[in-house]
Amino acid sequence: MSIAVLFRYIKPEVSPKKDPEGFVKGAMKFVKEHVKPRDRVAIMVSGGVDSTVTAALFHLEIGDRLYVTHLDTGFMRLMGGREESEIIDERFSEFKNFKIINARALFYKRVMGISDAEQKRLGFRRAYEISTDRQMAKSECNVMTQGTIMPDIIETEGGIKSQHNVQLKFTKVGRVIEPLAGLYKDEVRRVAEFLWSKYNMKVLKDAPRRQPFPGPGLSVRAVGAITPEKLYIEKRANDVVERMIEEHTRSRFGVNLYIDDRTGEQIPFQSFAATFDGAFIKTEEVMPLLREKTGRSIRCKILNANVTGVREGKRVYSHPLCIESDSELDYDTLKRVGREIPPDTRFSRVLYRVGSKNGSLGYIVAIRSVNSSNAMTASINEIPMETLEKIADKIVERCNVREVYWDLSPKPPATIEYE
Repeated sequence: MSIAVLFRYIKPEVSPKKDPEGFVKGAMKFVKEHVKPRDRVAIMVSGGVDSTVTAALFHLEIGDRLYVTHLDTGFMRLMGGREESEIIDERFSEFKNFKIINARALFYKRVMGISDAEQKRLGFRRAYEISTDRQMAKSECNVMTQGTIMPDIIETEGGIKSQHNVQLKFTKVGRVIEPLAGLYKDEVRRVAEFLWSKYNMKVLKDAPRRQPFPGPGLSVRAVGAITPEKLYIEKRANDVVERMIEEHTRSRFGVNLYIDDRTGEQIPFQSFAATFDGAFIKTEEVMPLLREKTGRSIRCKILNANVTGVREGKRVYSHPLCIESDSELDYDTLKRVGREIPPDTRFSRVLYRVGSKNGSLGYIVAIRSVNSSNAMTASINEIPMETLEKIADKIVERCNVREVYWDLSPKPPATIEYE
């Protein structure tokens, strides 16, 4: 097993924010410099913006010498009740060499049952390496490309969390070319907008307004050890959250995802559900601090699950603090609690209860919705409490879970995802 020779377009001559066409010309020149006339190039696409834009760039430059594979890992979403892999199949219908591989058995073997977040990510990455090597051999490709972007590199090499597309080891890959490696999320969206407007490729339709989705998929949102039942709940809870927050955003802005032209902030950047085993630890240690922050008596307990946070630029794993109040707290207070409690305590983030029921399955669901331009920092999307309670009711109704919480913590001190 070896590390492939890596070519990253780290320092583009022009920023896509200022000149997207100039960036695309530079990126395609970079591709041409590193892909020989007889090379066959493989890409594994998740359906997200980064891998989709990368596939589009290569398709424009090398045409049918690009071989596109979507791995159905079993950890993809339900979207409007449909399996996401079905939607990706439709999006890539214009690509001659596109196929979907059912890789669920391999990914389940490498990820299911592992409780440690980093080990789950490493297990997912190993399954990705094995699947990639298999597809490289079957398609007789000798070069690979990926939609790796700068946050992936920073988070992996900085020890925050291991992304599945960084620090890879293959047996069948000689070269890896990453034309977006110097970009952040908001810059990739500018590239997607330009490519859609100029080339009208079906795969890029609505791409600039798709929410990011982690490479390991729902495996990092079914927090802790994953079972088939827990994954089933997570898929359905996540579908409820995405759909209902999309409806709220459309009613507010007229679109399902709003981008501020001045700041580049995306509202929301991501909205999703995370599912936890319903185990709590009693605590009173933080109650005086909560009273100081809120001016009220707040009940609290610790969710017995380790999730990621950020302190001094490094990843930490610690428990979320779950709070509830008999009277509704205003958003200024909620945001202050979510922002200030984790740095002053041992907790990674703060969750606020918005719905409860003695569900027979006993799981806990957290609703997460944040605004951001580049994923390096993120603020809470201030969804009205009445809307959150409706979302919680729908999750309880559909998934029969025990309690539903609203995640109050920005990034930092929390990470956007939980693992």
